[in-house]
Amino acid sequence: MQRKRESYMVLHSDLFVRSMDRALDFYCNKLQFYLIEDTLVRGPLVRELSRGAFDAVRLALIRVSRVGAMIEIQEFQPSSALSKDALDCALQTGLVSILVSDLDAHISRTKEEGLHPSSEIFDVALPRQGNCRVVFYQDPDGNRVEFLQMARLGVDH
Repeated sequence: MQRKRESYMVLHSDLFVRSMDRALDFYCNKLQFYLIEDTLVRGPLVRELSRGAFDAVRLALIRVSRVGAMIEIQEFQPSSALSKDALDCALQTGLVSILVSDLDAHISRTKEEGLHPSSEIFDVALPRQGNCRVVFYQDPDGNRVEFLQMARLGVDH
């Protein structure tokens, strides 16, 4: 007997940054994402996220469009460090993948904002999804942002 499959959706991906202001400028001003929430969170959850190094985090939720999955940007607050070496901890990095309808138009628009891809454009053949084109950018803290164009959804090349 086959079990009923649960229905899930991606809610958000987490990115950890050293400067929230610099990250919001990159994502919201240059890449034109929408800012959904910008707040300070304190307590046990933050201690868990930071592996016991901090007690407060500035948290911002952003979206690439008005609806859909979000990116949760987190900046641990130096003033809440729980040990002398907390500020020396390596920053966790992440990867977010964003679907676009026209990769070339996206790259042109970001170049107008002074942003350039951190990789070449990759052509990938996926057996079920079809051909796609992928390019990466790097945010100010080293998180990689992948922009992907599916041939079925966008401009074919």
